Order: sequence, then structure tokens, then C-alpha cells
Amino acid sequence: MARKSRKPSASSEPRKAPAKAGRWLCGIYTRLSHENNNREDGCIETQVEIVERAIAKLPDVKVVKVYRDNGHTGTNFERPAFQELLDDIRSGRITCLAVKDLSRFGRNYLEAGVLIERILPHLNVRFISVNDDIDTLDAGSDASRLIIPVKNLVNEMYSRDISRKIRNSNLARMHAGTFALCNAPFGYLRNPKDVTRYVVNPDLAPVVELIFGEALRGTSFKRIADKLNDCGIPTPGMAKEAGGDWAGKKESFFAWDWRAVMKIVRNRAYAGDLVLNKSDQSVFSEHRGPRDESERIIIRDAHEAIVSREVFDEVNASYDARSKASKEKQARTKEIRDAMPSFFPSGMLRCGVCGSYMGFVRDIGRGDVVKAPTYACTAKKQRITCPDGPTVAEPYVLMAVADALRAQLALHGAFTGERGSARLVEKSLEAEATLAREASVLELELARCNESRRHLYESFSSGAISRATWESGKAPLDEQAEELSGKVAQLSQRIDAISSLRSPSSEVDSLIKGLDGMPDISPEIIEAMVKQVDVFPDKTLRITFKFEDYATRLNALKEVLG
Repeated sequence: MARKSRKPSASSEPRKAPAKAGRWLCGIYTRLSHENNNREDGCIETQVEIVERAIAKLPDVKVVKVYRDNGHTGTNFERPAFQELLDDIRSGRITCLAVKDLSRFGRNYLEAGVLIERILPHLNVRFISVNDDIDTLDAGSDASRLIIPVKNLVNEMYSRDISRKIRNSNLARMHAGTFALCNAPFGYLRNPKDVTRYVVNPDLAPVVELIFGEALRGTSFKRIADKLNDCGIPTPGMAKEAGGDWAGKKESFFAWDWRAVMKIVRNRAYAGDLVLNKSDQSVFSEHRGPRDESERIIIRDAHEAIVSREVFDEVNASYDARSKASKEKQARTKEIRDAMPSFFPSGMLRCGVCGSYMGFVRDIGRGDVVKAPTYACTAKKQRITCPDGPTVAEPYVLMAVADALRAQLALHGAFTGERGSARLVEKSLEAEATLAREASVLELELARCNESRRHLYESFSSGAISRATWESGKAPLDEQAEELSGKVAQLSQRIDAISSLRSPSSEVDSLIKGLDGMPDISPEIIEAMVKQVDVFPDKTLRITFKFEDYATRLNALKEVLG
């Protein structure tokens, strides 16, 4: 048998759709990275002009929006304008994407290829790269499209090469002490005469001296932070953004915490040293983040110190000793703490003052003496946020929740007739039966009224009575039917209300019914029944259940029964 040719016939080849004005809604994407900000041929407006000139020759494409990412790298797609473009593509506002060339689109070989070859076609989005002569709608541009992966790879290799050269150049300047510094640490300013050095900020240097003085006396970082907050001293964030718009900042922006204090105490800049090459931020690095101490570049006595080297070393030696002792204690008491799990799920206990979560604290004192676990307002660590945040022992909360559940069990008996309130159940059943009988009588009257209305209309339609007679007889019947329908609806509502209040049906209600005698409280019972526990400074609790409080239900039932 002769083999069939696998080559597509001319009739099977995709045909280019005829041009239709405004068929494609085009978004022009432009990008400018840091390294070519000063190149006139690569500026944003030049890119827009080149693309618009090419699009003007395509009658079926209409430019509706221009997206500009100025000063963003092409090695990733976490760019604000590009993300906005993707949102518009998903919503259908953009159906065609045009760029000057592939390098403006992105320099990440894999991600750019997936977007162009997979995602955009899946979303029926046309892609045009002017300088690369690529138009995914053109069936005859297969040769051009084959070059896309190659060009993307070249663009990524170019970015890697530029990144390596910049990194090596920066390292050389760091070793030579000529590296331009960015933001100065709290207590310092950038030297206006020499961007490679810091100068002391006379307004904030006393704060740094205060912090080291307290740390030298053995004051904990948290207590130092509390003292700074009490004195109203601006935080590092406030000092950095002085004179700026602080609207929308989180509360932590305005309050010191122990981490901010520790960061200052551990910073060698306050002893006069300049520490460079502290982290690797290259997108091509396999180990992004903080570098090891051995990789950092340290220039001793690079600028004026705020504290003496002796004070700095003594404070940090003390901190290292306390940190080592704490870690040893944590390792030694791990089994003890693991045997003290919280009875309450995370987030169930809330501060009654500010609404923050109550953190679970397992404290082990000297000699590994186990103390009763407690819950404390997490916002109390920053006393400006919640200075009155409560602390409460776990056994106290457990007893309060157990008592509340017992009270719900007792009230549950009022609905089941198992614990002395059977008369209420009988009364509700009698009320339901009485209301049902009344509703049946009214429904019978309503049926008769509707039957009379039907006979009256049949007489009118057959010509037996005049329109005037029909209308005069119809009006009182309509009024009677409306009144009867309203009464039936009211009775049905009362019946439904009594039935729903009298008959617990939820899974939680069934669980309560099965807890006869109130067994030992467990985390499983608490999670099944309790929604939230609010703790107030005077140790009072507000317990919210995952079901309607039986006291509320009981009062509602009594009110319905009258």
C-alpha cells in the first residue's frame, strides 16, 4: 500500500483572516532598564514611536494603550506595567501585544518562550515584534518564529554577561573603598562630599548611644524598645522617610520592636567599620540572600564611630553569650515544651482590646521548672499598638470554656426534655398543632374563595353576566383572598420559627447532645464547638460558639410561644 503523504495540502494550510478595521485591540509594551537610561535610541518614547509607525500599516490593528516599565530589569516579569498588561489580556481588553524587539519583552529565555509560544496563543493574543519581523498571525512567518527561542537565549546570555560585569565592577570598587553607598544606617547620613562614606547624624546619634548604653547594662532588647517608644523617639523607618507621606503605613512602622534594636546593636557601622558585599541580589545567582561572614568586605575605621569599639565588642559578646545560653536551653527543654501543646487552635483566642491574636507562651524557668502556659496579646510587644493587651493563664481559660459548655448542655435539655424542661417542649408541640389547624381552616376558606372567583369569571366570559357585575363581585373576593393568604403566610412563619427553634439539627447541636455529663475537655471538642474567645484586661472572657447560643434560642422560643 502506498504511503500517504504527511505534508499538509495547500487547502489545509491556515489562511490569514481578511483585514478588518479595529479587529485587534493592541497594547504596546515598552521597557527601559537601568543600564540604558541615557541612550536616546532606547528611550521609552522612541520605542513607542517605532511600534506605532509599524502598527499604522496594519489596518486590522488598533492601538488602545501603551504600557511603560521605566527602570525595570528584563530578567524577570515582576514589573508593574507588565502585570497590568497581563490583567488587561486576561480580561479581554487587549488582544494584541506589540513590542519594539524581543529584548524589550524580556531577557529570561524560558519564561519569555513560554509566554510567546504557549500562553499568548492559548489566550488568542496576537504577538508582534517589530524589529524582529515577527507576527504570530502571519502563517508565512514560520522561519521568523523559529528564531524566537534563539533570540531569547541570546538576550538572557547578554543579561547574564552584563550582570557578571556589574558585579565584578562593584566588587573591585568595594575592595578599593570607592563603592557609592546607598541608604545610611540609623544615626548616620550619606556624606554629601564623598558618597563612599557616612557622616554622623547629630540628631539621631544620641539615640544610638542610648541603645548601646542600655545594652551594656544588660537591658533586654524588648525593654530598650519599650523605653524608646515611651520617649516618643522616631523609628528607623520614620527617620528614613522623614518628611514623606506616612499615610497607609502599618502600625509597626511607628513603633520600635526588639528586632530593630538588635539590628542596631549588631551593626559594625556604629564602631566605625564599613561592611560591604553583605548580600547577593543577582537574579542569576544560585544563592541569593545574605552572604557568609567570610565573603563580606570590611573596611575598618572608614568613618567616625558613634560608640567605641570596646563598648561595641563588650555588648555583642554579652549578646552572643545570652544567645548561646538561650539556644542551649531551647535544645535541652524541647521535649518538655513539645509535651505542652496548646488546647486552643491558633487564632481562636483574641485580644478584647485590639483584636490581635493571643500568642501561646510555654515558659520554663530556672532549673527547667515548668510554668503554667499562658496566652498574651501579640500586639503588646509594641506597647504603642496595644499597651493594655491582656495575659491570661491557659488553665483559667480552659475552666471558663468548660463552664460555658456545661451551661449550654443544661440549656440544651430545655429543648430535648431530658433535663427538667419537658413542659416547654410539650407547649411548643401543642402550639405547632394549634397553628397548623388554624392554617388548615384558613386554607380551606381560601380555596372556596378562589373557587367563587373562578365561577364568577366563567359566567362573565360566557356572557351570562355583564362586565360591571363581574367587576363588582370580583373586588370583595380579591380582597378576601389577599387577607386569607396573608394570614396563612403568618401562621406558616410562626410554625417554621417554633419548629426550627425547638428542633436542633446542626452537627454541633448533635455533638452537644452526645456530650452527656461533660467529659474531660479536649482540643477536638473546643475546635468543634468554639469559634472565638475574646480576652479582656480584667480577665473576663467573651466566648462565641459555632452555633446559636442556647440561651438566645430559648428566649426566642418563649417569645414566639407568647
